Amino acid sequence: MMFYGQEMGAQNNAGEYGARTDFADGISPNNNFARYETNFGKSIPHFKRYNHMTNIWNAAWAADIRATYGRLNAARENSPALRSQQNYFLDDSTSGVWNPDIFAVAKFQQPGVSAATQDVVFAFINNNFRANYNRAGNFKLNATNTAGANWFGIQPAHAYNVINIAATNPTTTLWETNKLGSELVANGIYVGFQSNATWSGGQAQFIRLLDITAGMTATNVNDMFLNADRLPAPVIATISNRTVAVSNTLAFAVQVTQDPADTVVLACASTLAPSNWTFTAPNNFSFTPAADETGVHTFLFTATGQDGFDEELITITVTASQEPTPYEQWATAAGLDPQGANGAPGDNYDGDGFTNEEEYSADTDPTDPSSFLQFQNLSFSGTDLNLVLDKDSAAPRAYVIHAARQLAGNGWDWTVLGTNSSTNGILPINNATNPVLMFKITIPAAP
Repeated sequence: MMFYGQEMGAQNNAGEYGARTDFADGISPNNNFARYETNFGKSIPHFKRYNHMTNIWNAAWAADIRATYGRLNAARENSPALRSQQNYFLDDSTSGVWNPDIFAVAKFQQPGVSAATQDVVFAFINNNFRANYNRAGNFKLNATNTAGANWFGIQPAHAYNVINIAATNPTTTLWETNKLGSELVANGIYVGFQSNATWSGGQAQFIRLLDITAGMTATNVNDMFLNADRLPAPVIATISNRTVAVSNTLAFAVQVTQDPADTVVLACASTLAPSNWTFTAPNNFSFTPAADETGVHTFLFTATGQDGFDEELITITVTASQEPTPYEQWATAAGLDPQGANGAPGDNYDGDGFTNEEEYSADTDPTDPSSFLQFQNLSFSGTDLNLVLDKDSAAPRAYVIHAARQLAGNGWDWTVLGTNSSTNGILPINNATNPVLMFKITIPAAP
């Protein structure tokens, strides 16, 4: 959590905490709020009365840091890549893993798509510039997607250069001579941070990749992406976990909501080799497990659009060949495909807010949004009362009847009257003579 003022360099209470031991400049009274209070066991900026940061607002470096934020925000405004949800964390070329001193991430619009037709930006941040203003590092750019294409759209035979769109000179190329894509893939990208006593930048760099062969320049690329509309990310409809028996076929379609102007690529990955499962265009999944594939397997469905993506992770449990379960028999009779779209126990076929399994337990119609566990009527016969439930068939179901007569503390004095195994949904209540009676029904574990 950030306290307001931290973005402008507000520090701890100089009078309370004194000089720092990890930084020569210590805590400066000029980087403080005007008033502090002891709260939460420590000295914090006073938030119960008027407070101000005049010293910070009027500091000599304030204009520089505001300008830095302005450049970073302008870079984000003019970069679909920076605004995109697509990212790939870069490994250090020397260690082969992430660099703890330099935050390094690639931002782009679509993985594996040529950098000539999309915005690609490499963002680097000095994680501890106080310890070292002049950090440098080299980072790998050789990542590939499942089709073998470079993740950032780098073409081996194309020439590239870069600009820092967060710099004071965002249209100045950084390399004296262009570099071939094959060189970038083989050697990675070097970044060096520059000491800057005015705090006006240099410790955060947004390096945009220019495909020179494709005609990009430091200026026309900005025109190309200036204020480009960002398309909403595609959304995959919820897919419930599934169960399928050996030699049976589980098949369903992955439903995606997308912007009409977007181009969405669907993919599926799994912990199970694709020997007996397929995911084919446009969105069809099929799995006929073999005898040696029993167990639980994970499947990840992804929908990647121009400016965003969505993921849906499910498990598919493969069981030995067996007769249909009671739920599967009920679902089939009701017109659902237990292994198909919206037919699994955790799905909600009719969109009424109750899962198929809950409707199975209550014996209501899973294809009718107005049919769910509810009282439809009640009638008296002398002192006896009949509660009439919504029920779809003559199959027996167990209903636990609860009654309340008065308030008890913050709630009602619910008691269990009993369990009725009804085939017609009529639940008789004997001697219902109390002037105030409330009823509710719960369902135990499904038979």
